Amino acid sequence: LPFGTFSIKTERARGFLVPEPGYNKVDGKYIENIAFYSYIDDYVEALTALDWREKTGWEARLESNYLRRYYYNGRLLARFQNRTETSSTTRKEWYLNARHHQDFLDQSSLDANLEFMSSKTIWQSSDNIDERLNETVTSSIAYRKQVFSTTVSSGANYTENLSDKTKQIVLPTVSFSLPSKPIYELFSQKDNSSTAWWRNISYSY
Repeated sequence: LPFGTFSIKTERARGFLVPEPGYNKVDGKYIENIAFYSYIDDYVEALTALDWREKTGWEARLESNYLRRYYYNGRLLARFQNRTETSSTTRKEWYLNARHHQDFLDQSSLDANLEFMSSKTIWQSSDNIDERLNETVTSSIAYRKQVFSTTVSSGANYTENLSDKTKQIVLPTVSFSLPSKPIYELFSQKDNSSTAWWRNISYSY
């Protein structure tokens, strides 16, 4: 007690989710996932949520997923945490992660992954052990284009080590590649059915 019953709908519907109350020694009494789900159109959905904890403060988050088949897809996660450290002090932390993939009509594609945070402290209350043990945040962007049988790609990368506060930046790089081809095509374009061993030697660059 108490209990509730809810009708099951086959289509998407805007509305509040069922919150999850509980208790533990660290947070005291808490209510997690006080959330409202909504969708903007056929391609975008969003969830706003609030977690309240008696001893350690509160956290608000925004999650959004979007997908349009054959064109683009992505995800956005934003978190803001007001963490209580003592009876008179609080600490504000934030986290942002955005992922985006898009395919263009000219046989090119774009991938972006942006990840930033105020400090590792925001992961202290996470149920995900991989997040609590993670020591780095990485942001990257890459663009690829198919030109006939070749691939041209460029990208940049940013990595921050949360333990020693060092940062590594890889400036935009460009690469050009061709699929492997038999080496005899360098000397002859004739197509014959010979199975000589040297016809299995190929090159690429």
